[in-house]
Amino acid sequence: MGFPVVFRLVERWLGVILCFLLALSQGYFILGLYVFSVDEYVDLEPNVTFEDVRPVIEWPLETAIIIAFAGAALATVLAIFRSRWAFAAILVHFIAAKTAWVLSTFLPYYDGGAIGAWLTVIQMVAIVLIFRTTTPFRSRPVA
Repeated sequence: MGFPVVFRLVERWLGVILCFLLALSQGYFILGLYVFSVDEYVDLEPNVTFEDVRPVIEWPLETAIIIAFAGAALATVLAIFRSRWAFAAILVHFIAAKTAWVLSTFLPYYDGGAIGAWLTVIQMVAIVLIFRTTTPFRSRPVA
């Protein structure tokens, strides 16, 4: 019998939406690094501003964040077109985002463990949804 087609559509578009939201979150991190101060959005410490932490952010962390953004944005576009390469793009995003999470733990006054953990759950759900909706399956007879 199988699932109704509407369930696959809901899975597909939920995966696209999650990829888009992950790209937005990575884009927010990039904007915080390069464009505007995030002090009013992130409360580091009462006497510590983001400008105090910004000088210790080096190229490996910046590169990982940029690659994570590019992977999520590419996965969003590819998932809209149901390309099987969306799965590879979301895996690149996941690896780069986890690398950035690990590298950011070495920053002074870092307290993003809970945010990173929730993002990991959301990323894993997105990976499953993208895999289920963009990877072609062939039915095999059960012996």
